[in-house]
Amino acid sequence: ATPVQVGDQVDDGVRVAIHYDAGVYDGSCALTVTAAWTNLTTGASGSGDITAVSTIDGHYGFIGYANTTLATGSGTVVVTLSSHPGAELRITA
Repeated sequence: ATPVQVGDQVDDGVRVAIHYDAGVYDGSCALTVTAAWTNLTTGASGSGDITAVSTIDGHYGFIGYANTTLATGSGTVVVTLSSHPGAELRITA
């Protein structure tokens, strides 16, 4: 975990980002993913939604990107994404 700003407060936490390729087609779309986290050291947990809206990339097609910061506190943190069931990211700080 590193210092992150959530609103007007700075706390230890992680930044989670999503990126997707919507391909080449006529229009744009949005993707919402829930990032759930558990701090194994403190027992704290929470979640937050990340919504990416695809925009046109003049050379490639439609791509989407978004991120959020999660105030997890320091310790060992496990993050899961609703877009990747069964997978987890474990971070220790």
